[in-house]
Amino acid sequence: MKKRVTAVLWVLALMGGGGVGTSSVSAAGAPKVYVGLFKDDAVAVIDTAQNKVLSSIPVPKGPHGLVVTPDGRKVYVSSDGASTVSVIDTATDRVVRSIDVGANPHGLAVSSDGSRVLVLGWGSNRALVIDTATDRVIGEVPVAHGTGARGSWPPSSRARPRSSG
Repeated sequence: MKKRVTAVLWVLALMGGGGVGTSSVSAAGAPKVYVGLFKDDAVAVIDTAQNKVLSSIPVPKGPHGLVVTPDGRKVYVSSDGASTVSVIDTATDRVVRSIDVGANPHGLAVSSDGSRVLVLGWGSNRALVIDTATDRVIGEVPVAHGTGARGSWPPSSRARPRSSG
């Protein structure tokens, strides 16, 4: 695991701190980065001031998507080998809830106000909406097969599909 995390740290440094499968939180101390470790079934918590792994949080098989709420209080993690999304409390760096979302949760996106998380299932034609105050599924949105979600939601006007007519 240490070699994979070290490689991720170098990539993050080269990219200026961001990257796919990573999310950062600035808490009372130094900013932390959360990195999904797909092969280790864990999320690494990294202190960015020291470039040091603080801890490893066990999550279900194959963590894939990670998003952080805008207030930095929670990290949502989808795992390809499970039917759940894990919720990590960034104050304790522990999983505080597991939300059943159906087979193969894959893409995640968080609303700009942090009140909702959108979850897509791989091969599914629906997205589920999680209320971040209760960490419960509150709705479903039909989507086209093969749609993926990353980053914030709703998308900016630049990312919206345009009419050809």
